[in-house]
Amino acid sequence: MKITPVKYAKSLLEALDGASKETREIYLDNFLKIVEKNNDGKNLPDIFKEIKRMEREKSGIKDVTITAAVALSDGTVAEISKKLEKIFSSKIEIRSEVNPSIGGGIVIESGEEIFDKSLRSFINKFKRSLSD
Repeated sequence: MKITPVKYAKSLLEALDGASKETREIYLDNFLKIVEKNNDGKNLPDIFKEIKRMEREKSGIKDVTITAAVALSDGTVAEISKKLEKIFSSKIEIRSEVNPSIGGGIVIESGEEIFDKSLRSFINKFKRSLSD
């Protein structure tokens, strides 16, 4: 079974929550051994990125990546941010990316949550529906 960086991060944070300093060191050492045993060492940067994201969320800040085929104006990003703050009931910090391969539309990601309204996604779904 493949363990995602999000699952690793969540497990580690749950284990460390409320643990003493000595116990934390043992848990962290065991955690790193498990990651190594599972040959997931290459995922450590993503695991630590998820830990940082989860800690920020815990303090009321949700990191969101918005991907569009073309650069979004500051006004558009601000408007999306306001709507997402209402949806997530949280302060939003947005990182905007450009990926022409999505064709059009927008992809919004936060952790494992993905809202994909890109043209590429629409076309792929349409192709699958034709082959069924």
